[in-house]
Amino acid sequence: MLVSVDVTQKPPHGRGCGKDRSEGMPYACCGLSKFGRPIEFFLKDEAALWATEWKRGSQVLPRNPGDPNTVYDLYIFISKKDYPSPTDFWMEASRFGVSRKISPSQKFELLTPGVSQMRFVHARSIPKFDYVLSPPENGQTGPLYGCKFQRGEDADFSDKTWANVPRGYHPDGQPCTHALRDLAVLLHPDAVPWQGGDKQESREYFQITNASTTYTGRYPILPSAGEELEWATGVFMALPLTHFEFCKKADANTQERLNKTGYSAVTLDY
Repeated sequence: MLVSVDVTQKPPHGRGCGKDRSEGMPYACCGLSKFGRPIEFFLKDEAALWATEWKRGSQVLPRNPGDPNTVYDLYIFISKKDYPSPTDFWMEASRFGVSRKISPSQKFELLTPGVSQMRFVHARSIPKFDYVLSPPENGQTGPLYGCKFQRGEDADFSDKTWANVPRGYHPDGQPCTHALRDLAVLLHPDAVPWQGGDKQESREYFQITNASTTYTGRYPILPSAGEELEWATGVFMALPLTHFEFCKKADANTQERLNKTGYSAVTLDY
């Protein structure tokens, strides 16, 4: 049974992908919980290269193609028009949860409650250029906040190990997904210096304001905003697919199909 804190929230000025929901359509969701983890925990770090064709909207696809016992996930393709950087999307999700309209013709029966994920694909998930992030305020070396190495999932790297690792990269030389927050300024010509601190901080930090979120980052040392940069498409985040929501009324046939899969399908007034 879902409680109020688990459903997605309605942003006051609409979500980046659209102001209003479509009445009667199903929305795949991951709500917010006071017992949940920070959004950074769910980033794919490193981002997984998406080597096949771009698919608009969403698709139910096998996690491990060719494996007869594979789990199926809901892959959601995030538009760079609505969200120039993947950071724009995950910042919105951290405040309001995730709500994505899904075609009623999707193969819901392939999804497994508690196992299947919402996996998010963006065309600018993997920088294909060299970059240099600003060093941390305290001057210490080490991984970015939220990085999987910081969490100790793969290894416990000492400061000595990190001494020669460029800020925003992993020890294996791969870009850290969390570096996308600072690199977001390269994709936002409308970013402004952050005014929340002293004069020094306003020179070091930028602020980005989107339809439903505002967030800050540190200006990278290189490259400079405005340069032509190459990015690769990748899966940058994987969230639990917790439930489905309908706006104002549920389509009876779709709700029945969802109920058969074991997913909860709730109807909200937004």
